Amino acid sequence: MFLGIIFVLLTMIAASNQAANRRFDFVVYNFTCTKFVTSITTLDCDFRKLAVNHYGLNMLLMLDHQLSKDAEYHGMIHIKPKKKQTIVKFVELRLKICDTLAMQMLPIPLAKTIFNELMSKGNLPFACPIKGNVLYNVSNLEVTTEMFPSYTIIVDFNFTLNFYENQKKFFMILLQGSTLPKKL
Repeated sequence: MFLGIIFVLLTMIAASNQAANRRFDFVVYNFTCTKFVTSITTLDCDFRKLAVNHYGLNMLLMLDHQLSKDAEYHGMIHIKPKKKQTIVKFVELRLKICDTLAMQMLPIPLAKTIFNELMSKGNLPFACPIKGNVLYNVSNLEVTTEMFPSYTIIVDFNFTLNFYENQKKFFMILLQGSTLPKKL
């Protein structure tokens, strides 16, 4: 009986270590924010490499007015497999900002993981309104290979978030990077 329990424990440990192993490395090349309207008084984005496969993203945002309850974001991930020339739209999602904050539910597991990390690393509200003249920040949002499924393929990627108020794009966030074959 005792040997059976040891065997089960060792099997569980081996399975959990195998699930955590990734066959790829993760690299961020660029993280930028672009504003399209003068009503954004502060917008700044930067990133730094914390370790191999581990990046910290930072962002500051201040509007000069309260954001409309109908404001939306449009997220897209485009990928280009390493051995292909074709760019593929991998994911596209368009939701109201207030609905996302209120429900805190996203239909895509990777988006949900990033959203949860985002809400824990800053002073963003958990519900609308998003007030004017308040400096919202996200500090050291950690992006790692652990966020990606173990079956992630080797690609260049472009993650874009466009934000709209009254059907007009007012700012954009762009994250560019790659998954690369793991160095042995």
